[in-house]
Amino acid sequence: MTTKILVLCFLGLFSPIFASSLETTKRIELSGFGWKPCDEASHGKITDIQVSPDPVTLPGNILVGIDGTLEKDIVQGSPFSIDIRKKVGPFWVKVPCENGKGSCTYEDFCKKWPIPRPCPEAYKKNGIPCECPLKAGHYKMPLTDLGYLEPKGIPEWLEDGDYKLTARIVDKSDDKPLLCFELDLTLKAK
Repeated sequence: MTTKILVLCFLGLFSPIFASSLETTKRIELSGFGWKPCDEASHGKITDIQVSPDPVTLPGNILVGIDGTLEKDIVQGSPFSIDIRKKVGPFWVKVPCENGKGSCTYEDFCKKWPIPRPCPEAYKKNGIPCECPLKAGHYKMPLTDLGYLEPKGIPEWLEDGDYKLTARIVDKSDDKPLLCFELDLTLKAK
């Protein structure tokens, strides 16, 4: 579940969530996927994320595989943040939050879940809940087609370049991450 949420929130944000928040009619090519867990301790751990094909072209189909464990439930009201940085010369510049897009903090992860929407049949087949709470446990989804994703477009700030994304879901009771991962990728608009 942890992996699924992060991958789909950060791949998911870089494919499903990311793709669904775009605003033009260009095609997007996402390549060079890399990921790692955040350095901080958390209530969950992603052990594997797979994305195929590489590059992913949107609109188009994307295959995602994830494996992870969630030690605590993700419940309504769990804050969720996404930090997006774009490489500009030798520097990583934070993409600001504008109209709910970019590096934003959201009050409730459950209002964004499932990613993508509607809930993919693959989630149901692999025991991934399509609504909150997301119960503690081990979740694994083999490389699976999430279906056809069609972004609405690409904001100007999201043009070609290298990006780093950090996704974090926080436990309100102790401010410790329920899940956190970092994703690297290259974006090309066509």
